[in-house]
Amino acid sequence: MILKNNLGIYSLGQNVNELDGIMIFSEKEYKMAKSLGIKPMFEGEQFYNGLPVYFASIIWDYTTIGVVNGIVYKLAIQIIRKNVNFSKIIEDTIKIINKDYGQYNYTENSFFSKKFIWDNESINIFLTKRNLGFIKGVNLIFTSNNVKASKLIFT
Repeated sequence: MILKNNLGIYSLGQNVNELDGIMIFSEKEYKMAKSLGIKPMFEGEQFYNGLPVYFASIIWDYTTIGVVNGIVYKLAIQIIRKNVNFSKIIEDTIKIINKDYGQYNYTENSFFSKKFIWDNESINIFLTKRNLGFIKGVNLIFTSNNVKASKLIFT
C-alpha cells in the first residue's frame, strides 16, 4: 500500500543504491519511452524498471522509477489489461490518496482519458485512466518537488 511518499517497497527520496529489483532502462526502452513523450528532463536523470507493486488491492503490471543525482524523484506504476474493473481501481486509488494527501486539486475528462491531479508543495500525484480501444490502462505517478533544484535539460 502507500504511506506518505512510498509506493510499495520504493520511496521518493530513496538512494538508488538502496533499491531492490531494479534494472536501468535499456537503449530500446529509452527510445520507446521517448516515442511516447517520456524523456529525461533533468541533467543526470535515469529511468529504471522496478518490481511490480501491490496497491489498491491489485498488483500493478509495471513500475518505473525516475532518478536524478542518485535519488528517486519519481515513482510510476501502471496497469494495462483487458477485462479489469478499472473504475474500481480508480475509485480505490482515489480513496487511498485522498486519505494521505487530501482531495485532488484538479480533474480532467475526455473521450480517451480521465485524469486526477494532487498538487502540493512537496509532491505531485497524477492518476490517469486511458481507454485505447480494446486495451485500457491506469497510470499512477508520484513526483517529488525536491527535483526542482536540479538543472533542466531539453533533449
